[in-house]
Amino acid sequence: MTVMLTPAQARAVAALAERRGTLTLHQLAHDREGAAADDLYATPQGAAEGYRITNEGALSEIGETLPADAPTPQS
Repeated sequence: MTVMLTPAQARAVAALAERRGTLTLHQLAHDREGAAADDLYATPQGAAEGYRITNEGALSEIGETLPADAPTPQS
């Protein structure tokens, strides 16, 4: 799935990655209308709690979400 970032979201992701390390990013499908389709969700690697990043780059904790597991090495 493609993740689309605004410049403000990209800055927020970079700042969050500096603080928390590697992030897994998720976004709702863009076939939905409304601001929620533009929100970005970030989960730090190995964590179960995540963050929501709005189109304008506002960052808020969302609590427990799907855990971000370590990526599987490719052979």
